[in-house]
Amino acid sequence: MAHAEYALGRIESPMGIRYEILKTLPAKLQKILPTTDEIEAELNEFAKEEKLASD
Repeated sequence: MAHAEYALGRIESPMGIRYEILKTLPAKLQKILPTTDEIEAELNEFAKEEKLASD
């Protein structure tokens, strides 16, 4: 998971960006978000349905 923060100091300065990669999700988010496998299965099912609809 990535976390990014954006900041504008002055109009004349470029926008600053702080970016860091989080190795694991907090436990609270792990409980409510689908797993990678669940997302892939749903996308595959959606792709199959779209393909059948376009045939």
